[in-house]
Amino acid sequence: TGGVRAGESLETAAQRELAEEAGRRAGRLTWISTYHTSKSVMNETAHLYLGEDLVLADRPADETEFIERRVFPFSEAVDMVRRAEITDSMTVIAVLHAALRLHEKP
Repeated sequence: TGGVRAGESLETAAQRELAEEAGRRAGRLTWISTYHTSKSVMNETAHLYLGEDLVLADRPADETEFIERRVFPFSEAVDMVRRAEITDSMTVIAVLHAALRLHEKP
């Protein structure tokens, strides 16, 4: 997750955050959802993208972030959502949308 900087497109922000937090760049970036993170407490909108054809990106994490990067097969991430091991709303929504997309592909 992260913010959009002034003058930055949503796609550029998504690529930057992917590089900072996952150390990857997406060859293809597809919008999957936009939603409000709170119905009344704050005015925040999240834009979720699916990154495919990932390659390593040489970009350090923000100095305020302390992230342990771990790679899981996508099916395991879906199972982790089902078992409530992944509980943050943005990740849950993104994983479920991506799973639906994969299920719907011909």
